[in-house]
Amino acid sequence: MMRAAKIVAMLVLLAFCGQAWAAEHSEPIQGVISHWKLNEGSEKIAYDHVAGNHGTIHGTEWLTGQAGGALSFDGKGDYIQTTLNTN
Repeated sequence: MMRAAKIVAMLVLLAFCGQAWAAEHSEPIQGVISHWKLNEGSEKIAYDHVAGNHGTIHGTEWLTGQAGGALSFDGKGDYIQTTLNTN
């Protein structure tokens, strides 16, 4: 469960910083494994824009964000499940 909490925290951080990062970097930075913008606004998939480590969204709802959609995590079983492709 602690691992899931760390992943959720990382995804939330990326959601806040992702738009600024994407604006500055049209090409992926070497060494970055994944980048989830979390701004799709619908569906149950969080798309990875680097390596295809797309995640399945569980228990959250989409809201209007500052740069597209945003996910609302209420802390009660909300998470994004993903695989890790480091190739």
